[in-house]
Amino acid sequence: MHIVIIAGSNRAQSQSGRIAAIIADELTALGPVSHDILDLHQTPLPFWDETKNDDTPPWDEVWVPVRDRLARADGFAFVVPEWNGMAPPHVKNLFLLTNGQFAHKPAMIVGVSAGVGGAYPAAELRMTAAKNSHICWVPEQLILRDVRNFDPVNEPRTMDRMRYGLKMLTAYADAIGPIRENLMDLENYRNGP
Repeated sequence: MHIVIIAGSNRAQSQSGRIAAIIADELTALGPVSHDILDLHQTPLPFWDETKNDDTPPWDEVWVPVRDRLARADGFAFVVPEWNGMAPPHVKNLFLLTNGQFAHKPAMIVGVSAGVGGAYPAAELRMTAAKNSHICWVPEQLILRDVRNFDPVNEPRTMDRMRYGLKMLTAYADAIGPIRENLMDLENYRNGP
């Protein structure tokens, strides 16, 4: 099983990147789960335009390797900061760029906020990101408020909740895999109703 952790901030030294690394450590502790981190700061993606499907520069150099990484994944953990009450544009852009790579794969949302927010990006992604991507958001999510002061050692209850969510994510990935392999038909049913 392979989980891709998406650090949704395009800022250097972001809290999203720090939390993604903590999630990676927790996935390693789960056992036979491989993972990698797609940091949207370290891997800046061009914003979608009509040339995307041409596989010409910059798409062939930048997007194609990311597309292939996402296609190999069995599930995803999205670490999404709240910027002015919204998910960052780079996270939304990722959904515009994908063309089946998220389809019928489970994903867990981890919202982060420097203040007391963090819930709006989770609601926004649940409401808008699944229609044409066909991503399957798991019911478990985690909101980390005052994230700059988050220390896993001092937050055992939050870390227990994170581990529980990641165990559920991997269980969903196991369960959904055969459905994706045997029933998925994106050729005829690519867009949602």
